[in-house]
Amino acid sequence: MRSGPYNFFDRCFENEINSLIEQTTAHFDATNYKSALKTGLFDFQNAKSWYREVSGGDVHRDLIVQFIEAQVLLIAPIAPHWSDYLWREVLKKSGSVQVAAFPKPSCPEDKAIAAAQGYVKSLSDAVHQAEGAQLRKKAKGKQSTFDPKKPKRLWIYVAREFPAWQQKYIDALQELYDEVFTMQKRLIRNQIRWMKLV
Repeated sequence: MRSGPYNFFDRCFENEINSLIEQTTAHFDATNYKSALKTGLFDFQNAKSWYREVSGGDVHRDLIVQFIEAQVLLIAPIAPHWSDYLWREVLKKSGSVQVAAFPKPSCPEDKAIAAAQGYVKSLSDAVHQAEGAQLRKKAKGKQSTFDPKKPKRLWIYVAREFPAWQQKYIDALQELYDEVFTMQKRLIRNQIRWMKLV
């Protein structure tokens, strides 16, 4: 396990932990225990598995400790003995988990990081599906250049600007949006003036 500054996947994992803490707390507040178990246990485990996979097993020590503490505290109302064992024996905390404070997110959920993580996950799933299709094709005896034993590489190209033909349409839409927005503001101002007169 490593320490030091967070990389992209560390920030994604921390953001997902914070989001799941908020979701699980909301489910407990609504006395929706089945959903609380789903987000507090199963989704937490899925988040950890994804993080471990994308980081190649080189996970950040602080995040793993944060993950274990949060999950132990979130599951304590449902599995008190298991949580108490982990609290005392694994985390070496004094006292019982039953008197510990419920976890709070370390920071608010960052929607931009969540969107970036969603994109990376969907791209990764698409690559795995393409590999699976090639393996099935090969298993049926059809010709395929895919070799699962060779290391895999993926290049992602990101453009800094739109091509000229796309930028022309974006500019036209922006002008129309600005005109409509200006007209709507005038209409709203006129309605407010009229309402004040009445």
